Amino acid sequence: MARLTGLSMELLSRIDAASLDPFVENEDPVEFEADTYRRSLGLLYPGLLRWAGVRGLHSRPEIDQVAEKLKGLGL
Repeated sequence: MARLTGLSMELLSRIDAASLDPFVENEDPVEFEADTYRRSLGLLYPGLLRWAGVRGLHSRPEIDQVAEKLKGLGL
């Protein structure tokens, strides 16, 4: 257990000390979320839209409507 703790602490220390290049790309969160739904669901995506009662995921209210329907299923 002590070895795992030591390894974890070493890993976290290295991650903390690492420098990352700044992220400069500004992506529209609505476009990102819509694309994530499309890529994740594939052929089931049109069915999700019909089931949720939206024509597409082009706005925050449409994405929120889909999310609410999914939450209603306990997802």
